Amino acid sequence: MTRKYQTKTGVITTWYSSFGFIQHLDEKTSEVLEEWEIDPKDKDATFCINGETIRVEDYIFETIDTMIERLEEAVTKKDRWLVSEEALLATFLKDTDKLGVVMDVETFDTVIPGLGFGIKSGKDRVPMLMIPAEHNYKKEDWHYKIEFTPAKEENRPFVGYESFYFCDFCSSLTSGHARLVNLEDVGTNYDLDPTNLKMTVLTT
Repeated sequence: MTRKYQTKTGVITTWYSSFGFIQHLDEKTSEVLEEWEIDPKDKDATFCINGETIRVEDYIFETIDTMIERLEEAVTKKDRWLVSEEALLATFLKDTDKLGVVMDVETFDTVIPGLGFGIKSGKDRVPMLMIPAEHNYKKEDWHYKIEFTPAKEENRPFVGYESFYFCDFCSSLTSGHARLVNLEDVGTNYDLDPTNLKMTVLTT
């Protein structure tokens, strides 16, 4: 993923890889100017540029509240390019605890507990507050796919997990089909969530 860092001489653009390296990129050509090996598991890993030590995790990001405002502008102006995927990913990785998304989801109509199997008919989609879930895709994979589950635990059996390619998910936000919310503002108030969810449980 692309990450930007504030240095004493200005902002630099880098390419961060979870395979263990970070590259300094030329702003105009994206040519690799420097490369450093890092330990992706070390949250205190650093690299040195122009005699200045930079912590890998100290990349520039926008808060959830700022990103909500930018997304609202993108939706109003119908301009998806106002918010980049890199900016969204940086916000999600840094402000994860505050990250909530209201989106329409399919619910299970039928489940078979003995087989661990459920069926979503696709007939009805309901709005629900969702939060990130590191189930199949960990945070280091969010640039590829990101997964969500209902914020309200009682609704999780009805939905399970919803997975999206990150580029598709960003498009749903910039187009207004999904809405970013700050969980600190929402608290435990899930007024948008349906309260009459039902499903058939089959026995084997």
